[in-house]
Amino acid sequence: MYKLKVAAVNSIGKGQWSNTIGYYAAAKPQSPSNFLLVSQSRTKLTVAWKAPIEDGGCPVTGYQIWIENISEPGFNLAYDGVSRSTQTSFTISYPYIQPGLYYKLKLFSKNCGLFSDSTLLTVASGSVPAQPPKAPYILSYDSSSSMTVKWDCPKDDGGFSIRGYRLYVDDSVEVELDPSANVFQLNSLILGMSLKL
Repeated sequence: MYKLKVAAVNSIGKGQWSNTIGYYAAAKPQSPSNFLLVSQSRTKLTVAWKAPIEDGGCPVTGYQIWIENISEPGFNLAYDGVSRSTQTSFTISYPYIQPGLYYKLKLFSKNCGLFSDSTLLTVASGSVPAQPPKAPYILSYDSSSSMTVKWDCPKDDGGFSIRGYRLYVDDSVEVELDPSANVFQLNSLILGMSLKL
């Protein structure tokens, strides 16, 4: 560490020294690695990362996370942990996170003087759709080889529009259906066959 101080000099002599500051001659630290989404919901995103291996010649003192709503460009500081060197996870919540939106996150490490290049992560605020309120039920039984089944739509889409349904018959995907469909006709059934929907 370099210690710096200054004093003014005139024709009579040198004045008093200023207060001293310390300065490290350091390069930028390495960017944090393994920046990933740990959990997400409609109003919270939890992220984690690994500390950089190379500190640029001066210990890493902490991290910053900047956030941008993709539909409203411009990054804002969401986490200022430049003095928390051991914290390698953070939960971002309201007002930064709103339901059903995509975000870009930039993570920086900071040593005694400089910030690293950013590590970028794109995430969404949402969750998987809720479970349908009840099991599929038989709407009609047309013959011994076909039947029509129906199910009720989930009450919660997880923050994003439902893009479709997967109908499983005996734990195998039978068909992937359009989001507007909640009815399906099963054909080519074998007489006496037991099905689990």
